[in-house]
Amino acid sequence: MNVLAISPNSPDALKRVFDKARAAGITVLIVNSDIPGSESHRDAAVLPMDFNITGASQVELMCSLIPDCTGKIAILSATGRCPDQNFWIEGMKEALTQDKYKNLELWM
Repeated sequence: MNVLAISPNSPDALKRVFDKARAAGITVLIVNSDIPGSESHRDAAVLPMDFNITGASQVELMCSLIPDCTGKIAILSATGRCPDQNFWIEGMKEALTQDKYKNLELWM
């Protein structure tokens, strides 16, 4: 079996490549981050973590490492087009609205 496995940075940048691979009988497997809105261009996705809790988990971990969970924080992302990172960042922003993180300021 021929397989193309990739963790894409963009939900749509490689659609044509995926379609050509699939037309040639190659299975397209997306790993770690899906291609929202373009799922028809891949055969399967393996998402080994629950993306719905990743952002909140990252904030919780960060808070446990900062004395008194107080201070300014920033989020550094590899690129603005990574669907998985953008999803996590939105989850982080939502988590930061909780009262227990009131002393953390997202610095942008």
